[in-house]
Amino acid sequence: MLAVPILTMRATLEKMIEHTAPGAVVTDVGSVKQYVVRELEPLITGKRSLVAAHPVAGKETTGAAAADPRCFETGE
Repeated sequence: MLAVPILTMRATLEKMIEHTAPGAVVTDVGSVKQYVVRELEPLITGKRSLVAAHPVAGKETTGAAAADPRCFETGE
């Protein structure tokens, strides 16, 4: 999992890719995807996979006070 600033993801993955398993799944926690996929996908070789993820689920509000205990209930 890449949990670094988005603009450093490519350089970080370039340094670590050789240390991942041949079938590794590489994911990130960046908030944007087009840039991440464009920069990282060319580095994913062999049977490795890239799963571009987003670390947040919910609404546009922030902080603990904005938490919604029903966020993952069906129909919400």
